[in-house]
Amino acid sequence: MLDPLPSYSPGSSLCVYYEIYSLKRNGDNVSKYRVTWSVASDDPGEGDAGVWSWIKASVRGSVPEPGIYISSSIDQSASTRSVGEDLELDVSILAPGRYVLILEIEDLVAKSVTSGSRRFAIIPRTGT
Repeated sequence: MLDPLPSYSPGSSLCVYYEIYSLKRNGDNVSKYRVTWSVASDDPGEGDAGVWSWIKASVRGSVPEPGIYISSSIDQSASTRSVGEDLELDVSILAPGRYVLILEIEDLVAKSVTSGSRRFAIIPRTGT
């Protein structure tokens, strides 16, 4: 689902391509879905438990836990049941370190949610 490069320079954008399959269509033959992406700390002290806890909380509509640095969502529609999209995320506010990108897709017609995550790093520039 997600395929970001593993490392980025400070001030750069994170580029992601994702595909969604088997979207349900409504009575007008249109698929409607919500894409939510978040960037969280990948601090070894927080680990996967913190990431999955945030995913579960976000599905229930809870406020993101501390450790989520950036989060946004957009509602989309399509005339097909499968969609492939590019997403460019501005992560310029992130300091060098390790992070996890969380992508959540909610099929608004079927009322189902799926999510995936990938780790990446902001690597400080060396030399000038």
